[in-house]
Amino acid sequence: MEFFERHCLKYLPPEREMTMDFARDILSGKKHLLDMKDVRWITKAPQYKGLNVKYIWSCVVGKQHIMKYFPSYTGKKIPTKTYLFNVLNTVQEDSILQLIRNQIEQRKKD
Repeated sequence: MEFFERHCLKYLPPEREMTMDFARDILSGKKHLLDMKDVRWITKAPQYKGLNVKYIWSCVVGKQHIMKYFPSYTGKKIPTKTYLFNVLNTVQEDSILQLIRNQIEQRKKD
């Protein structure tokens, strides 16, 4: 992990998600990592129901242009909120920010 993070300056999932299979897929070109300089950080997302990680992940699964940045999750495992939001906000520019805006507007209406 240190090699990717410190020497290649890549944005990695949390250590527990950085499996040997994922590292192998990265080295073979099947999976990719974002450059740290390109990451569009979401530092603190509100805890709104519509920003539920399980729901957002279910919308992302199957979209190859996004999935290539995630390890293969099995069973009920899903990415952490921070990693998911940062990758999505980078790959689909400002998508998480728009989701947050939509949730704020919805809360104002309710």
